Amino acid sequence: MKNKEDKPGQAILTVKNLNAFYRERGTKGGSRRQILYDISFSMQEGEILGLVGESGSGKSTLVKTLLGIHKDYHGEILHYSSRPQMVFQDPYGSLNPSRKINWILEEPLRLAGGFSKAERQEKVMQMLHKVGLEEKLAERYPRQLSGGQRQRVGIAAALMLKPRLLIADEPISALDVTIQSQILNLLLTLHEEMGLSILFISHDLRVIYQMCERILILNDGAICEEGPCSEVIFSPVTDYTKALLRAAGLEPL
Repeated sequence: MKNKEDKPGQAILTVKNLNAFYRERGTKGGSRRQILYDISFSMQEGEILGLVGESGSGKSTLVKTLLGIHKDYHGEILHYSSRPQMVFQDPYGSLNPSRKINWILEEPLRLAGGFSKAERQEKVMQMLHKVGLEEKLAERYPRQLSGGQRQRVGIAAALMLKPRLLIADEPISALDVTIQSQILNLLLTLHEEMGLSILFISHDLRVIYQMCERILILNDGAICEEGPCSEVIFSPVTDYTKALLRAAGLEPL
């Protein structure tokens, strides 16, 4: 699915010695518990970078810190573009159930300002076409759409302000198997057409291999292995990566 000959350009995200913490509830003075340990990596413009780790490995904290949601950290996060946008795991939970699709897609443009009602409507219709949805769906509520359609709306909402970096957090894990490949193909098409960089998070190493040029393996809040997908998957170094591969049915050579 991916073009392994792609040559990404300049850096779009650089993370240096990132350490993140949470305040422990119910402890005297609110002691801090460290979640991320000296995370450092760089992501290139036009790259699809995979992030893999088990539940509790620190993936969610890393994403929240990159998005500016989690603020208890030290280290450097350097964005070389506008703030990244997010595609969530649960397409239903991430969409306002009381609002029609038209309103949901217009909202980023309203918040940004500078667009007339007619301009917002035109951009909404253009984006619906771009993600493979019919214009008539703009008048429906999220509950009236299928899971695949809702995830397309989620992707459309993330792209309304034309970000250069997209963070896709397990974007197909809540979908039927028959729909998963359609969403992956859509993301690859948008990647090519819009020049998107994508930080692609998944527990499925088969999907990571299909989608990504490079991969980061996160274990207990630290990067334990990284490199080109082919090297990490076919010649893993750490026992943790080997265990992940065996769990995915990808026995290392």
